[in-house]
Amino acid sequence: MAKAASSNVIINVCPTGMVATREQNPHLPVTSAEIISTVLACAELGASVFHLHARDDDGRPTWKKEAYARIISSIREKNDRRRALSRRRPGFTRHRFDCDRRFQNRG
Repeated sequence: MAKAASSNVIINVCPTGMVATREQNPHLPVTSAEIISTVLACAELGASVFHLHARDDDGRPTWKKEAYARIISSIREKNDRRRALSRRRPGFTRHRFDCDRRFQNRG
């Protein structure tokens, strides 16, 4: 019999990837609306952390803060219990360690 999942488990979802295309995976969310919908569906299933790569209106990867703001604010409007983490540029490793420390201190 499988053991029930602990409430201390963190499920991290990476719904898009930075270089994946719809041609490689027809189920890949590439519009802001699709990314938001995917994150919210995964949150309902228990995921709590999301590593996001934003896309522009044509579905191409973008680093523009407006694209991230649109996605993250929509997620928080609809489900404020979840954390949306994003990676926008090289150097994220430094920030990842800050997040790791925060999770360790949550008790």
